[in-house]
Amino acid sequence: MLFYFIGTISTISVAIPLFFGFFNYKKLSVEMKILVWYLLTSFVFEIVVAFLILLRISSNTLWLSHVFPIIEYIFLVVIFSRWQRNIRLKKIYLWGIPFMMALMIVNILFFQPITQANTYVMSIHKLLLIGISAFALLELSKENIYPLTREYRFWVATGILFYNVTTLIMFSLLNNIIPHQDIQLVKVLFSINIILNIITYIIYAEGFLCRHQAQKSG
Repeated sequence: MLFYFIGTISTISVAIPLFFGFFNYKKLSVEMKILVWYLLTSFVFEIVVAFLILLRISSNTLWLSHVFPIIEYIFLVVIFSRWQRNIRLKKIYLWGIPFMMALMIVNILFFQPITQANTYVMSIHKLLLIGISAFALLELSKENIYPLTREYRFWVATGILFYNVTTLIMFSLLNNIIPHQDIQLVKVLFSINIILNIITYIIYAEGFLCRHQAQKSG
């Protein structure tokens, strides 16, 4: 019962950054508007998973672990590419999108079908986002912005870095855990993931607030 309660809170919590995003939508930069649509997409996916499980329409939702990481990667990499002033790096970021899509297809065909959790591509996906977000924070620290907490890019990059660092090991081991059918362990791990999701959404909300404050002080 607690598991489903935490899951419901996680689904609702994405409404926090979405509220600030849509409330200030016309004033947001293109990158933050992209983040709004990414969060809305995340919300839709969480609703779909919840209905599939609660209504018992499908006993296997692992196929979503193949689909959503690519969608997430596209949104987030486009945001980082727009922040990147180095043209060569910008192109590398964007070329990473078809590379990840090809990797996903190869993984499904030869290694992990949609009936298994997508641990290989998801691990690569998380490692790349960790590297890109950490590099973005490093570059941001060189811009002499004080304090950094007043800069919306700091909160977005921090949110992405935080979530992917804290969930990397857990998601990379999913296929080692699920076959043992330890339902309690699976519930504990997903509850931890849900809590980390909530923290990440709060961090994103701070980003929207910073953006709004920066434009007001203009």
